[in-house]
Amino acid sequence: DSINMLKNGKVTANTGNLCIDNIINYKAAIAEQKGIEMETELMIACDVALNAPDIYSLLGNLLDNAIEAAEQLDEGMRRLKVKIKADDSNMLIVVENPYKGRLQRENGLKIVEDIAAKYHGEVQIQDVEQFFVVKALLYDVYC
Repeated sequence: DSINMLKNGKVTANTGNLCIDNIINYKAAIAEQKGIEMETELMIACDVALNAPDIYSLLGNLLDNAIEAAEQLDEGMRRLKVKIKADDSNMLIVVENPYKGRLQRENGLKIVEDIAAKYHGEVQIQDVEQFFVVKALLYDVYC
């Protein structure tokens, strides 16, 4: 089912980085099925030296959380934004989404924080007026 979903869906990410493109395109297809608009801004100059399980876990966790939160919103309000920017050796990943109700933060981003720490990075979390923003900055990720 997952392969068919990717084959039939639109291409959201085409950066040339297979891992990043795969996870974003897969999660975009899931978001689309749930009526969630996903906006992307992806600027990746070359291939990252993150191992595949790390990038899949990091992006997968962030996008799963954002999709779950957006799914609770009324139709027309369901959206999320993904930004990935990279320079010569650092990568910034930002995932933004609105949410409804009470935010549960307990251990929800532990995987993201652990992976960021592995790459000597940091995670910043902002929660302003029912809008959640997670920024993960990873250092020395290029070959």
